[in-house]
Amino acid sequence: MTNKADSFGTTVDGQPVSLVSLTNASGLEARFTDYGATWVSMTTPDQENQFADILIGFDDVSGYETNPFISNIVGRYANRISEGRFTLDNIQHQLDLNEGQNHLHGGADNLSVKIWRWQKDAASNLIRFTYLSPDGECGYPGNLAIDVTYQLTDQNEMIITYGATTDRATHINLTNHAYFNLGASERICAHILHLDVDSYTPVDQLLIPTGHISPIPDSLDFSAPAEVGAKIRSRKKLGETGIDHNLIFADHTGRLRTQGQLVDPKSGRTLTLATSEPGVQIYTANHFDGIAGKNNKIYQQHAGMCLETQHYPDSPNQSTFPSTLLRPGETFTSTTVFRFGVIK
Repeated sequence: MTNKADSFGTTVDGQPVSLVSLTNASGLEARFTDYGATWVSMTTPDQENQFADILIGFDDVSGYETNPFISNIVGRYANRISEGRFTLDNIQHQLDLNEGQNHLHGGADNLSVKIWRWQKDAASNLIRFTYLSPDGECGYPGNLAIDVTYQLTDQNEMIITYGATTDRATHINLTNHAYFNLGASERICAHILHLDVDSYTPVDQLLIPTGHISPIPDSLDFSAPAEVGAKIRSRKKLGETGIDHNLIFADHTGRLRTQGQLVDPKSGRTLTLATSEPGVQIYTANHFDGIAGKNNKIYQQHAGMCLETQHYPDSPNQSTFPSTLLRPGETFTSTTVFRFGVIK
């Protein structure tokens, strides 16, 4: 194990931040920072073997402080909880309200703004981040010990493994909020997405699930390969700004399973997704409005796409959804694999 790293700047409250990298036998490189256990960059080749960074991000920690939820680990509960409250063992818990009247991605003081402890295992080509979230942080019960491991394999896979234990019953739903752009281009509208999905969780005007599980409408249907831009245009005709919805995998038994693929036809880059999670929140950077990113690049609306593997939004308040409850003596585990390739 090692803790050698480069500097990634200093937070506004004076904490030094580190940058550490992994490289595999094919020359793929991934970089991470301990601020938010953030996946900073992912450099992969296209069909012409030209390497480029396919992750939205920033040159130092200040960009991540200014622009929340970009390629960080989010939680304790990824996605939304209605009115920021849930009842557990007859006790009502009030969480932070950081999106109007609702709770989003763990609250204002969530995991993405914490400095995580880390160790790099060069022999296994992985970095392990750990954080102890104290009882009451952002309103959640229980001291929650969290670990997240990123491993870059010689099969060009990024394996993200999540684990957690608690000393008091609580809810947990972790994900990585990476924004991918396989063409390293201005927008992801020409990307083609194919997912093994058969239903979704409809939401109200505040993006809170209605409690129903419904067939996917055509405007969100990626069960056959579909152009992302065409689906974005369909959602805009419905008065939305793009895609921001939880789709449910047809086969989700809790085991790791390949669930789909994202393709950029121009560069030929592919991203194959496997996960043990039951759903994926598709988000198309609808709120981007000229964000200054890496190397002075400006990120406009739809500059990237998130594939947030996770449990469903508002599960603590929806008895028909898969449970996100974690009790003492149990271990939360989850795995997601992003495999990078090119069109053959």
